[in-house]
Amino acid sequence: MSLIDSLPELQQRFESECITGASLTDELEERIESFLFSSVDGSVAGPLQTVVRELVQNSIKANLKRLVFFRNDINPLRPGDYGRGMEQFHRSLADYDRYYFASEFNRENIRFEMIFSVHRRVSVLHISNPGRLFRQEDERIRRKFLASEKVQGLYQFYLNYSDMAEGSGMGIALAHILLKQLGLDPRLLSIFTEERLDLTVSRLIIPRSSDYRSPRQRFENLVKERQSDPQVLREHLRIAGMPFLDE
Repeated sequence: MSLIDSLPELQQRFESECITGASLTDELEERIESFLFSSVDGSVAGPLQTVVRELVQNSIKANLKRLVFFRNDINPLRPGDYGRGMEQFHRSLADYDRYYFASEFNRENIRFEMIFSVHRRVSVLHISNPGRLFRQEDERIRRKFLASEKVQGLYQFYLNYSDMAEGSGMGIALAHILLKQLGLDPRLLSIFTEERLDLTVSRLIIPRSSDYRSPRQRFENLVKERQSDPQVLREHLRIAGMPFLDE
């Protein structure tokens, strides 16, 4: 089932396109470039293309990890298995051959999906891949997001926060820092689990209107308006759903 089936906003009759893939091909690069340059000024589209490229590469690495775990009978819920699986993953990553693994991803039906959608006030990119975030992945992504908010450049991030557990984390930091330097709210980028479809999703919202309010801004306003506990409200919205579009 596609991510489109889970998000009502993507089922509306906006200009949209869905592409599935196993690698970052030249054709996909061209589609990303066309989408971004038709959405925003060229001075912004270029850096955003780097952000999107990092998100696609992260999705491919996540698929590689799941392929390695599947073929080596790794269960991340079993004590010790996650660490053993990561050793196998790093060996595969060191010997990564784009064409070979693209063939293996297709063989096992482990592909990513990109949804390009243009709405009234925003353009949005969704990149999803099969399987939810492992607990270790989710915790690590949160740490990297928080760390990237504290630094002004990649070199400082590398010195202070990089690790080699699953890679240096530079891709996440690069995306966040580039968004900040473009004058965009880094929280327009989110990575989360879509539990109903068992997918990991990266979402990049690109405002084309200055009055657009991001999901995080609307959540913070709801907390104030309802005087709610943020954790309780977050759980309520997780069940009830909160549209990512502020239309």
